[in-house]
Amino acid sequence: MALKEKAIRHLASKCRSGSVPMALGGEYALVRHGLTDTWHAFDICCPRSSYEAMDRVLTRLGMKSREEVHEDWCEAEYHFDGADLTVHAGVPRIPFTLPETLPAADVFGEPVTLLPPADALALCLLKTGSLPGKLEAPDPSSKLACFPGVQTWQDLEACLKNPE
Repeated sequence: MALKEKAIRHLASKCRSGSVPMALGGEYALVRHGLTDTWHAFDICCPRSSYEAMDRVLTRLGMKSREEVHEDWCEAEYHFDGADLTVHAGVPRIPFTLPETLPAADVFGEPVTLLPPADALALCLLKTGSLPGKLEAPDPSSKLACFPGVQTWQDLEACLKNPE
């Protein structure tokens, strides 16, 4: 997986130099938060207002294979440096915020912002309709304790799908 992580380092560096805000989400963020041990894809989140700038960066780095553009949200898939990734800008149904206080992971020497665990899980649900199969069970001291009454991953899945 090192080749794919090097692609993310390259993207993070380009975004930082171009002042394009981004955060890693989905399976990779869950691995970095210690909630699961496998990942296959990268999901990048950015504000809707930054989508065009993100698209320019990624189009220079590689090839766009799919794009869906709407007034308040966009989603596109790209391939570059051996990695496939999906960009989610202004993700519908999930109130993503990208404050500068989000945690950063060191990816081969480049700091890369991570979505918080709940947002990363919500993104997995939105994208695939289910949670990753090998999630560690939450306990009262876990990073998921912000979900009162959640005892199982099925409870969490139901809570994220129906946020009432």
